[in-house]
Amino acid sequence: MVLALGCIPLAEYGTPGTPELTDQLRPFVQNYDALLMSNHGVVTYGADLEDAFNRMDTVEHFAKISMYTRILGR
Repeated sequence: MVLALGCIPLAEYGTPGTPELTDQLRPFVQNYDALLMSNHGVVTYGADLEDAFNRMDTVEHFAKISMYTRILGR
């Protein structure tokens, strides 16, 4: 996961539909391929839609692996 996307930072909460939401994301967009938005979910982006989709697929795959390892006792 770290090799594919690097770290995934957690952005602070921003009210949907307001500039506050984008203000919370702005510091991370240039340096990361994916963001975890507090109380919202994950955002990925890329050179095109397929690239962004593949990054989201990678994040979801890693989340499943993390969940299963916690359930099984690490």
